[in-house]
Amino acid sequence: MAPDGEAIRFGLGAIKNLGPHAGESIINARKEVGQFTSLYQFCEKIDPGPVNKRIVESLIRAGAMDSIPGTRAQKVLAVESAMEAGQRAWRDKEQGQGGLFGEAFAAETPEPELPNAPEWSLRDKLQGEKELLGYYVTGHPLDQYADKAKELASHVSSSLEGLQKGANVAMCGVMTGITRKRNKKGELWAVFQLEDHGGSTEALLFASNYERLAPVLLEDQPVFIRAMALPEEGAATKISVQEMVPLEKAHVPLPSLISIKVRLGRDERAKELQELFQRKPGGTQVRLRLEAPRDFSVILDVPLKVRPDREFRAAVEQICGVETLEVLGS
Repeated sequence: MAPDGEAIRFGLGAIKNLGPHAGESIINARKEVGQFTSLYQFCEKIDPGPVNKRIVESLIRAGAMDSIPGTRAQKVLAVESAMEAGQRAWRDKEQGQGGLFGEAFAAETPEPELPNAPEWSLRDKLQGEKELLGYYVTGHPLDQYADKAKELASHVSSSLEGLQKGANVAMCGVMTGITRKRNKKGELWAVFQLEDHGGSTEALLFASNYERLAPVLLEDQPVFIRAMALPEEGAATKISVQEMVPLEKAHVPLPSLISIKVRLGRDERAKELQELFQRKPGGTQVRLRLEAPRDFSVILDVPLKVRPDREFRAAVEQICGVETLEVLGS
């Protein structure tokens, strides 16, 4: 793995299931044809001896064949057909049956269309990359929950140091490396890594909570966790899991009605608030309290509903000042 501008290059040897002979066959074919234009061309040009169906599927699932037409799902479904066609072409070539006009006839024969198939979910794509490369490449499982994680998490993996023993923390991350064990009483408990964008934290699910939370304990599962800090001298802080829920099911509590105090005298505030409301649509009703110092105040209900998350509240504070947003209904 090496940086290349804004990209990262992985050597073929980094892909699981891909041996040196398979890599050599692919490199030789690449030198011959240049950029591969289709899955069928790839399977026709590589030596089918060291490159089997499992290897081609691994290349697709790792994202190494994203530059050729078709989705990963389509290409995986087409591998068997493409390999069979490639093996026939390879046998004909070895037996000299291509003939003088073989390439010309092949150019006139259209390739089979890739099968129709729904594209894999982002989660399925990332699981394939992690399994075959050891890394997430096209994204991170937390990316689709970024807004929710900002609302729910009180800490990230890099902000646990210095906490007192037993301090409450709320964290979002992906569970990896799950190991189940038994204590002296024979009761099950588990240890795993909770990975977020900044690193990972060792999490302990003790026997007292194991049975209740075991159904959520799944490898590569994005979760929201409430836990207690377990600092250790000379070592990274661990956490003791108390509550755990799949992140897709975690609920962000938002009020049904908020009030924003707007002191009159700055004409641009109305425009800034309107832009904020349009940028953060949601299900919460907004009530404006327009105030003129020592003069009057007017209550105005806004037709637009908003999502008053942390980003929204910070923007209101910047526009209208501190302590100008009040929750009126939960």
